[in-house]
Amino acid sequence: AEIVFEGCMPIETMARRGRDTIRFGPLKPVGLTDPRTGREPYACVQLRQDNRAASLFNMVGFQTRLRFSEQQRVFRLIPGLESAEFARFGVMHRNTFLPSPGLLAPDFSLRKEPRLYFAGQITGVEGYVESSASGLLAGRQAAAQAWGIDRTIRLAAVPSARTMIGALARYVSDERINDFQPMNANYGLIEPLPGRFRQKNDRLQAQAERSLTEIAGLTDLDGGERETKK
Repeated sequence: AEIVFEGCMPIETMARRGRDTIRFGPLKPVGLTDPRTGREPYACVQLRQDNRAASLFNMVGFQTRLRFSEQQRVFRLIPGLESAEFARFGVMHRNTFLPSPGLLAPDFSLRKEPRLYFAGQITGVEGYVESSASGLLAGRQAAAQAWGIDRTIRLAAVPSARTMIGALARYVSDERINDFQPMNANYGLIEPLPGRFRQKNDRLQAQAERSLTEIAGLTDLDGGERETKK
């Protein structure tokens, strides 16, 4: 069976899922107006400028495993790209990651050897921001360890699941997960707020404010230690 990550799926795999899958995915036309008709187009392809000369464009959302010859044939079927010259064809990247649950602690250290830290996609977080966040957390923890701060204090400074960074850290280190797969940041990971909200945005705003308040109140792993060493 084909194994793919839902957040980075080959365009042909999406196409197999149904006629409208791509139209409601990477070809979603929401917010655009066709100047010829004044109406929203049926679908659209987003081209991202990749150089200053505006001579190179990236087809956004077109991850693919198609052979190069097929990529050229199929993508030239798109209106406006009939004569396109392809400077580079698409290649799917291999996503290698640790079986982090059971191996890593919430601070991204190795449970059996806490002096070792991991960060980035290898831990099972998916995305640029998520990878940077894991590096920030792991880096602070590693620095605090080097300064001789006790592990109990360091772990107490790991944000809780009421914050996005803490929820991700706890997801990848949750020993209860059997079928572990990479995860993007999403509100489903965050510990829910009690009560009801009239609008979804009200709930999300309240979650964000709660997260920021908690992060602001976390134990400072470096300030006091730096003062001691002066």
